[in-house]
Amino acid sequence: MNSDTADTVKVSDYLCGRIPELTGSHHAFLLSGGGMMHLLDSVGRSPLQPFALHHEQAAGIAAYAYGRTLNTTGVCFATSGPGATNVLTAVAGAWSDSVPLLVVSGQVSTLFSQRPYGLRQRGFQEFNIVDVVAPTTKYARYIERAADVRYELEKACYLARAGRPGPVWLDIPLDIQAARVDPKTLRGFDPVAEDLDTLNPPPPTGFVDSVLDKLRSAKRPLIVLGHGIWLSGAQDDARRLLERLRVPVQSTWNAMDVVPDDHPLYFGRANAYGPRFANFIIQNADYILSIGARLGVQHTGYNVEAFAREAFLDMVELDEAEATKPFLGVDRFTRCDAAALIQALNRALSDDRVAAPTEWLAYCQRMRRQYPAAPTLAQVRDEPYVDPYYFVDQLSELAPDDALVPLGSSGTSFTVSGQAFRCKARQRVFHAKGMAAMGFGMPSAIGASVALGKKMAITLVGDGGFQLNIQELQTMVHHPLPIKIFVINNNGYHAIRVTQEGYFKSHYVASTADTGVSLPELSRIAHAYGLAYRRISNNAEVSEHIAAALSHPGPEIIEVMVDPAKHLMPKLGSAIRPDGTMVSRPLEDLLPLLDRDEFRANLFIQPLEW
Repeated sequence: MNSDTADTVKVSDYLCGRIPELTGSHHAFLLSGGGMMHLLDSVGRSPLQPFALHHEQAAGIAAYAYGRTLNTTGVCFATSGPGATNVLTAVAGAWSDSVPLLVVSGQVSTLFSQRPYGLRQRGFQEFNIVDVVAPTTKYARYIERAADVRYELEKACYLARAGRPGPVWLDIPLDIQAARVDPKTLRGFDPVAEDLDTLNPPPPTGFVDSVLDKLRSAKRPLIVLGHGIWLSGAQDDARRLLERLRVPVQSTWNAMDVVPDDHPLYFGRANAYGPRFANFIIQNADYILSIGARLGVQHTGYNVEAFAREAFLDMVELDEAEATKPFLGVDRFTRCDAAALIQALNRALSDDRVAAPTEWLAYCQRMRRQYPAAPTLAQVRDEPYVDPYYFVDQLSELAPDDALVPLGSSGTSFTVSGQAFRCKARQRVFHAKGMAAMGFGMPSAIGASVALGKKMAITLVGDGGFQLNIQELQTMVHHPLPIKIFVINNNGYHAIRVTQEGYFKSHYVASTADTGVSLPELSRIAHAYGLAYRRISNNAEVSEHIAAALSHPGPEIIEVMVDPAKHLMPKLGSAIRPDGTMVSRPLEDLLPLLDRDEFRANLFIQPLEW
């Protein structure tokens, strides 16, 4: 063996060998390309297994979902130029949802780089991706020295998870990918030396006692658990905490599976689209402990000042900027790791218990009974279409106890599942809440299924969004992956049509067949890809067809026929004040409006005057 290579390895080999150890992921989702040819060769020889898709956007989304499923850092490889830019939607989703994601892109050789000359482009398919992604990643670096590969990889993987998690990006030129390095001589990354070891602080002294005092003294306490619970690995500790705290709990839409829906203390997910019972509960609370939730505008409602307006709002988050959002009345912000706080609360309550007043618990239970998220079959049996709320309720009823449910992230499929899907204790259920991008559903299902050894995955998408990343049907068929794609057919672009009806007097543009948008026949699409297909046409068929689809061993498209004119209710609306100004209604006052006597009877707080 040549003495110059006896102790050295290619940079691309080094990267692929270290990534599983540093990320916890054993798959790299990718679409092959010349700008990453050394990375591609190396990933085919390493413990990091390549998983090919037909579009880099889909590869990035699959990596996002793989990481969410396993609570690890997902991995995506992309080639230079258009390959890299195609990953941006997935990176934006990981950024807004705080999902750790490592993207490694190829780049033109340093010999042909535009960087020293200020050119737009010099090498073929060259694009300065690092400067583009820098604002929406936690760390983005162009590696121009082979000797820096260990440091940059270790730092990127550390920052992807430390503090508030998010995506990171390494851009590696072809000649650096091919360069040889001696791993023993490479400098490493030390978070202590760079003062980066305190990004997940414990609760400050006295804070736990103060929280428990407030929970004990509150008349109407409520705990809100966000996605930070999952990200910190505290989901099991959070469920144990509820055995010691008999206090009502809610979750955010981005943490919809953190507590099972059948838990006696769980009372839904407040949102601008309800469900109504959850909104009444959060608005009537007098003390709210929010852990790992950013309390975004869909959670608070668009009249943010009216959110939890008579409650003391205790916000525990790693990102202090979230507490400074305009009009959000945070009474106390504490920068603290969610897992550290929940573990400390469990220790403090090892020989003690805290219980909310009986009257408050009874109220929460009454609201849940009085305003269910979905109708019964008896209520919708005779409707000519499938009721989407009933369908989602039945899908959650029939899904296996350990089901993997990476939901679609736009339109009816997104909204109704957030309102009405009832999560079970061992299920993993999520969607890309922040970006809510069309086209997330199918690649998410692929990444989630691969994460758990080709486990069956259930996804719910709209017929409009189904057209984005439709090419990944071939990926499901090729491997094959037992993915069940439930497609809500409401004639496409329903949310846009509703907006145009409400704001523009039904002036439809680019939202109907007459205005330029039509969709293909799904049965023919299924046939073209060699997929099983079935259609659910009315509510009486729902349970039978869901059960049959879930028992089918391979991938399948299930078309769900929903009334194209059906508006999703309940939801927030606006009110016109006596002076003619328009204002968003508070979170407790959803459309369709309740009888005012019934509405006021549900309030402990003072109703707003219009």
